[in-house]
Amino acid sequence: MKKYNFFKAICLPCIILFTISCANEDYFIETSEFQLNAMPFAEANIDTTKFEIESWVYANTLNGYRYNYDSANGVDTGDRVDQCLYWIDDPDCISYPSVLLLKNDDFVRSKPFYMTYGRHHIKLAILIDEGRGYGFNKCTITVTSQCTGLGTVFFNKTINRDEPGGSHTNADFYAEFDVDYPYVPEHEYALDIELFFEE
Repeated sequence: MKKYNFFKAICLPCIILFTISCANEDYFIETSEFQLNAMPFAEANIDTTKFEIESWVYANTLNGYRYNYDSANGVDTGDRVDQCLYWIDDPDCISYPSVLLLKNDDFVRSKPFYMTYGRHHIKLAILIDEGRGYGFNKCTITVTSQCTGLGTVFFNKTINRDEPGGSHTNADFYAEFDVDYPYVPEHEYALDIELFFEE
């Protein structure tokens, strides 16, 4: 009798639940097919208004000049301050600019920042601290949409040194141009600025 009561109490509800689940098998199949056809979570949350980007700046060496060199201590990042400054969508240069210190024959990159897709206006200032004494008279500026000069060329022009400049020793170069980053699902966008100085 005890075995029969045990069977009735435990096994009977299990059999009933199994029967119900088998009867509703089509429901579970339809639900799993629906989930397979649904957009993955990562794709569902793609922001088509902004993207993460880095800026890269390259500068060639001219006449042995070392960028950001401390002549007193013989180390870089010293008394010379050689830099590339740029403002994005700030025509009056009111906001604090993005600043990258130059390195000889090498790329320097910024921290990643967010930018909206579409067209933007860039103001660029290149300041070479003791550039006049080393013959910095011209700079060919090439700006592209991907690192190391790949992608769309936004700007490619030779600029003469600004006169009278910031001081008697500085060589200052200025440029303005537009960039355009259209929305595409996969991209490797960057603000790549390459500086080639000449006498």
